[in-house]
Amino acid sequence: MVCDGIRTHTVVCDHIKIHKQTMKKNNNNNDVSWDAIPWMRNKELEMSVLSNLLNDADCWELAGELRVSEDLFSDPLNAIIYRVMSGVRSNNAPVDSISVFEALKGQQSNEVMIRFGDLMILAQDQAHFPHHIYALRELATRRAIYRVCADLQAKAQDYSFPVEEALEAMNSEVERLTDTVGTRTYETLLEVIRKSIDEIARVKSGEEPMGLLLGYPSLDRLLQGLQTQEMVVLAARPSVGKSLFALNIGLNVALAGGKVAYFTLEMSNREQGKRSISNLTGVDGSSLRDESDLGDMWKIIEALRERIDLDRFFLEETPALSVAEFTSKARVLVKKEGVRLIIIDYLQLMTVTPRMAVRENEVAAISRAIKATAKALKIPIIALSQLSRDVVKRTGGLGKPQLSDLRESGAIEQDADTVIFIHRPDFTGMSDNPEERNRATIILAKHRNGILGEVDFIADTNRMRFVEKQEDLPPTIEYSSF
Repeated sequence: MVCDGIRTHTVVCDHIKIHKQTMKKNNNNNDVSWDAIPWMRNKELEMSVLSNLLNDADCWELAGELRVSEDLFSDPLNAIIYRVMSGVRSNNAPVDSISVFEALKGQQSNEVMIRFGDLMILAQDQAHFPHHIYALRELATRRAIYRVCADLQAKAQDYSFPVEEALEAMNSEVERLTDTVGTRTYETLLEVIRKSIDEIARVKSGEEPMGLLLGYPSLDRLLQGLQTQEMVVLAARPSVGKSLFALNIGLNVALAGGKVAYFTLEMSNREQGKRSISNLTGVDGSSLRDESDLGDMWKIIEALRERIDLDRFFLEETPALSVAEFTSKARVLVKKEGVRLIIIDYLQLMTVTPRMAVRENEVAAISRAIKATAKALKIPIIALSQLSRDVVKRTGGLGKPQLSDLRESGAIEQDADTVIFIHRPDFTGMSDNPEERNRATIILAKHRNGILGEVDFIADTNRMRFVEKQEDLPPTIEYSSF
């Protein structure tokens, strides 16, 4: 089958060479004519989008979400190829070079066949595919505005055309253009209330969980679970344990049957693996260097595999991860692997392109991108964040953090639906009591969908675990109160 595919692909290329030779013989080197507004077009951008659609089936799903249509392609050759590709897809056939070539063969001009050959060898840029779609839509909108204005200008200069009719034509054209460019994104309050009541009823009847549970009963009762499209910020000073707490949350969700993706920008996958071994087995992390324990440890891991699907937890190790890369990889993990929770460790290590002169603006752009990704993929995203030194300056290192201590940008506080702080009294010197050692307070400082509060934990750093102090469980919320 592979050989047949390669042979057929070679035949496709040979046919395209014949078309090119025919073009040279006919001396038909004239470009296909375009409208006189070339600055509102980008042939190369259109070809990049077509190349991705030709080589990546996932791009079609995204194209559907972004409402890609033939109108976005200003180059007639590109528009024809997109129309044929859409026809192939509508017939439930794979959209690849072979099937599209067969659909084009014998029906289109030499120019179209040569353009299709150029698409086959064009380098793909999947990471920027959504941004290219947005750019094409903006150009298409500008072209539409230009044509409407040109038509109205002609009517205004035609004195035989009544002014009243010109004004009516203007209103109708603007209204038509507005309807074409945008879709209905608003809802009436009645529609929203109906959906909310249905959601409450499903949760109350047990058909749906109240949210994605983190595996900590008291914290889950405060949060009522993480909701879809939420951006949760988990923040602390360095070395307090935010990465460890996030790893514990991820493992808890995976152990409960959910799929988790952990983007580790600071530590390596190997380091996270060792922490996970200690967490899952209860083996002291310092003993992992002792080779005499490895045999017993493997027995424990094998026993765990019988009741735990370790393939539910995905680790992505990418230093200096860009916003575009994150968006692309997150979409693949959600659509292909069924991931229900994404964790980013940590936000300030991500990058944007192009770089900005002001660091606060970069962090704000990263924060907005994370929030937008959570909404687009309809999953919660936990983004770890550093706290500024202001918390030390303000309290002399003794006090609890507050929202204004989020580092480098106030946009993080604004974008986040929930903000959680980790406070360690033994780290800040607030307590010399041995019984207070390793005590961690999880502070729910912002909660857009519920109440605020604090929960006491024990940070068992030897076994890489955060353990809840059960006596601090808040009262259970009864749904009968709705």
